[in-house]
Amino acid sequence: MGHFIDITGKRYGKLTALYPTEKRDQGGSVMWHFRCDCGNEKDMSARPIKAGTVKSCGCIAKPHGKTGTRLFTIWVNMRQRCSNPNYSGFQYWGGKGVTVCAEWQDFTVFEAWSLAHGYSDKLTIDRIDGGGNYEPSNCRWSTPKEQAHNTASNHLITIGEQTKTLSDWCEQLGTVSLCSIHRRVRTLGWSYEKALTTPPMRSRRSGRGKTEWR
Repeated sequence: MGHFIDITGKRYGKLTALYPTEKRDQGGSVMWHFRCDCGNEKDMSARPIKAGTVKSCGCIAKPHGKTGTRLFTIWVNMRQRCSNPNYSGFQYWGGKGVTVCAEWQDFTVFEAWSLAHGYSDKLTIDRIDGGGNYEPSNCRWSTPKEQAHNTASNHLITIGEQTKTLSDWCEQLGTVSLCSIHRRVRTLGWSYEKALTTPPMRSRRSGRGKTEWR
């Protein structure tokens, strides 16, 4: 067994080495997870790739011609954050068990679903259940504002021995609105527990004489 050489990020033909796997090839060498320029990813032996005898993932499908488009980039990043431990923020997706469904490993399938469900260059892909996977039944195209609200509303909060999403706590306690919760946490620096359990307070803005609830 040869000495391990880190090739993370190196390109060989159309292939980019992403990270080493726990698999071994027939010679006992570490197999690597590669991404091809076509968008496909797979575990492969690095030896023939480094030698130049293998230059792509081996897919025989005709090029879809969408490499470099916004939708293709979204698709690549979606898969990266769920499968590549070296991807920035992996701990929030793949590290928590979030995956991309098998059918969406094919870009043309993901593209067809996206166009049929309202995709535009102003929207981003959003998981309806923030703890669920990337799959047709759990995804939609949303504005950045809608996605931010969905993400914040599904933030998990623990009070005592119970853990619920922020939106569930708001519904159960009925103390203050979700908007007030966000304002208390972001503007006043309160903890979520304090923001959720403190009754509404009246405040007066200087120079306006206007009474507000917060």
